[in-house]
Amino acid sequence: MESYRLACSRATLQNQKEGCFLELAQSLAQKVDLVEFSKCSSDKERVKFCVENCWDSIGAELIFKGKDNEEGNRRRMEGNEAFEKGNLPLALLCYSQSLIRTPKGEGLSLVYANRSALLFKMKEWKLALSDAEMSLSAGYPQEKRYKIYDRMASCNLQLKQFPKAKICLNLAEDGALKCNPKDVKLERRLQKLKETIQLSVELGNNLSSMTAQSQCNSKEDIFHPNTVFPAVASKVDIKSTENEGRGVFATEAIQPGEKIFIELPYASCLLLERSGTHCHHCTKKLMVPVPCETCAHVAFCSSSCCAKAKVYHQYECRILLLLIGSGMSSLSLLALRIVTQMPIETLLSDSKHVCIEPNKIQLLNGQYRGDIYSCIHNLVGGENERGPVDFFERSLMAVFLLKCLRIVGYFGTNLFKNPKPTDVELHVGGLLLRNLQILQFNAYEIHETILPNGNGLEKLSSNHVGLGVYGTASFLNHSCSPNVTR
Repeated sequence: MESYRLACSRATLQNQKEGCFLELAQSLAQKVDLVEFSKCSSDKERVKFCVENCWDSIGAELIFKGKDNEEGNRRRMEGNEAFEKGNLPLALLCYSQSLIRTPKGEGLSLVYANRSALLFKMKEWKLALSDAEMSLSAGYPQEKRYKIYDRMASCNLQLKQFPKAKICLNLAEDGALKCNPKDVKLERRLQKLKETIQLSVELGNNLSSMTAQSQCNSKEDIFHPNTVFPAVASKVDIKSTENEGRGVFATEAIQPGEKIFIELPYASCLLLERSGTHCHHCTKKLMVPVPCETCAHVAFCSSSCCAKAKVYHQYECRILLLLIGSGMSSLSLLALRIVTQMPIETLLSDSKHVCIEPNKIQLLNGQYRGDIYSCIHNLVGGENERGPVDFFERSLMAVFLLKCLRIVGYFGTNLFKNPKPTDVELHVGGLLLRNLQILQFNAYEIHETILPNGNGLEKLSSNHVGLGVYGTASFLNHSCSPNVTR
């Protein structure tokens, strides 16, 4: 039974056969005094023990796949060729691959412009508009910008964003007058577009009152939150009973389909094997990927997700291949993400008063806040049930992650003056170890729902794409026959 429990626990540290972490951990476990290790009474002490005995045996270095302008340009040319031949799906693939590999500069702006034209052809107005805007931001040549504004005007027209369409059209006319004044066909087309926009504005004004009335008559799906647990509905409560332990209980009749939980994850991550097909931040399936400015490892579904991810990806960017090579699980990546998603100053402030009392629910001003670190830190971690080998291997993973944070500059430490972790870094190592414990029991799988075209709900399926930890939803107990769905 103990060997089975250990095997299951190890799978939450490393789930890739090709990785080297568990092999290293099992080797080091034979060289250290596990009896002495068992005397450690806190996560920080366990991490400190591993640092003192195993630090030099744990390798961590920057492994980085940067941009390649030649490869990016080659893929763009292939995209242009496919576009000319009418093979739009292949053109989209080539342009997207080119964006991932092309470094910042005029070359990147050309790829965005080409993909914008393709998306316009595909009548994907919103996506075409976004790529056009990205092209301008990336430095599209000034003398050709009127072409981008022309396309943006048409996209905004299709999206019924008439004021923006008029602004873009004016910019297109001014640019064409300065850079291409003799193009009569362009002048006529812009004039026709101008008339179409004006006509659409007049028709839109006539329909606006009808639309407003329709919106007033629609019924809203209102969520009434619990006063103590804002993430759950007022019809349910979180409490403990003698027989069932702590769980979520209904206090009123709940109708089928009624929402009882609305909560964003405190932290989430994409499965490592989904990096090429899904957004690195929100885990949505990619159609027109937006690249990281620095690396060629990941992609995002939008510039908004790319910007939001910057807070943590600025560190993970340069070690992602190292993490993958170690064979570490996505749970281990999520343990790291909990740390990297906030600056070190914020983490130290939020972890100043943490405690480990899972049986107590911590309230702040009368409410439970599942979006603050102290509540995540206090979730059940099974620390009293772990054997020394299990604890040692988790502590080693925490030290490996700590070493990764040091080499990417998360702490701002001078590595030459401080070849071993400082006291502050050991504190963060202890937090990483705590994260590795609680996520084993509290992380939720994130799924995407797939409904094949033309098929009914009986063909509905789901794909596992990511992991997340939710401060309040973690109170839901497991059931083999659940009466709730996500």
